[in-house]
Amino acid sequence: MSPLAMTLVYAYNSFYIPTFSFILQNKESFLPKGFASMQGTITTNGENLADIMNNFNVTAKFVAKDVEITDISLDYLIDRVTQNNYVYDNLKKDINIAANHGKTIFQTVEGDFKLHKNAWQFSNYKLNTKQLNGEGTGLVRLDQSKLEFNSYLNINSTKNRNNLSNQKLYLKVNGSYDKPIKTIQFYH
Repeated sequence: MSPLAMTLVYAYNSFYIPTFSFILQNKESFLPKGFASMQGTITTNGENLADIMNNFNVTAKFVAKDVEITDISLDYLIDRVTQNNYVYDNLKKDINIAANHGKTIFQTVEGDFKLHKNAWQFSNYKLNTKQLNGEGTGLVRLDQSKLEFNSYLNINSTKNRNNLSNQKLYLKVNGSYDKPIKTIQFYH
């Protein structure tokens, strides 16, 4: 029997992110909301169903709008730290509040997406909120219920400029789906 090979090309298909996340049974606080669409290629090959599933690949470009993530508030943090009279001694406390409370709405997120062997890779993604814009990479391991995203963001705020306004923000989210660890740091 010769191997079966398939290649499909798909166009933009919009989907509601919570519906897609529900399929993954991710109902915890890191459940994003919003709409997304993808355009790309699905390929696979093999001599049997196990081979076909093991060799299943998706390569795509994605665009997401109004992605809301709860229990993290990046714009709150930027509102606080960019005030002229900001007390730098409060920075650690404000970072902890921002990393564990509120919500962040990414107005747009777009980049490259690849699914291969139970791993979702997000690369060259660009994102922005009301106060931030940046780029990053990410990895979601379906077989281990783990994720890791690294984003480097510039501050858009021009009001009440201070020294922190000129720095950049590093956001790392890693760990399990249900209890991700969020790290927020300022850097030059």
